[in-house]
Order: sequence, then structure tokens, then C-alpha cells
Amino acid sequence: MLKPETRPIWMQSVTLEDWPTKVVTCSRLKYRLPVCRHWSLSPQLNETSIEQEHIYSGPQPGELLTVSYMSRANADHDLSNWVNAFIQLTGLPSIHLMQLSTPSPRLVEWRSQPISPELQMQLAVDELQLYQGLVQLPHTYLRLYTLLLRRQAAAWKVHLSLISACAPDAPEELVERNDHVRASASLGSLMLLDIAPSKS
Repeated sequence: MLKPETRPIWMQSVTLEDWPTKVVTCSRLKYRLPVCRHWSLSPQLNETSIEQEHIYSGPQPGELLTVSYMSRANADHDLSNWVNAFIQLTGLPSIHLMQLSTPSPRLVEWRSQPISPELQMQLAVDELQLYQGLVQLPHTYLRLYTLLLRRQAAAWKVHLSLISACAPDAPEELVERNDHVRASASLGSLMLLDIAPSKS
């Protein structure tokens, strides 16, 4: 008997004709994933003493694919604070959404996803958290997807926001066919590159 699929549909790899992608590999931030060819394929780099971040921008305001990397994350700290802190401070899970037009975007939906042992094994991580949400803009909505991952002392935060093709009360099947499938074209093929072994 086949085991039930535990990965969210937006983390299952697909190829879409109307969402062509190019695989981007970054040895510095230790990731590989497809980015939509209609988006900027040369990321903006933000860097602090704690983390480095790549930002890929889509053609519409609010459309973003960001990858943040910490090489020295504390395994004893709650990984969810990496996103919850932004929500507490700004009401949004990504600080980049604060830069959108007035009135400020409003988070109308945000929920964690069930743990997927299958996905955790696929990505070879010690810790994995998945979140999905919806943000209201003046004339449209953004569908949000966020992954928090830790492998040993390395941690990643991957965030994707897309212009939603669905109303907030749309049936889940419609959201899967229009929003989640586009997210899966990038996130479903995410790979985390090997990290150097820690020195004892």
C-alpha cells in the first residue's frame, strides 16, 4: 500500500509551461532552486553580521522570493522566532512587505502547516517549519509561503509571495490549481547544499 503524501502540495515539484523557471545555485548561501524566468534572476543581497539574504523580485509589487541564511544558528533557540518576530513588530511575516504602497498590507491569514517527515528527510534537515498565508493589498491579495529550516548549525528562511489568483474564500482546490501550483514550481525543487563539517 502506498504511503500517504505528507508534503504540502506547494512543496511537490512540478514543471509549468506558463511558469518557466531557471535553476539558480548559490554556494555562498548554500541553496539551489528554480526561479521564475519572468522575475529578476540576479538577486539583491542584504547582509548583516548574523545572516545573508538574497532577494528575487517579481514583476508585480509584493512578489518576492527571498532566501536568508545563517551559518551559526543556535539549535537551542526557537526557529519560529525568525518569522514570528516580524509578525509581532510589523503585523507581517516579511519585512519587505512593509515597503509596499499605502495603506499598509494587512495579514488576513497565517497558519503553520503539519510537519512532513518525508519533506524533512528529502531536504536532509534537523528541523523544518512550514507556513502559509494571505496578505491583502489595496486591489489584490498576495499568497505567502515560508519555510524555516535548520541543518546542524546552519539555518535557512525561504519566503515566497505571489499575486493570488483566488479570493480569500475560494475553495482549496481552486487555490491549489492557481496559487499553490506556481509556488511548487520553485519551492518544490528546493535543495540545500552541503555545509562544511563543524570543527571540534
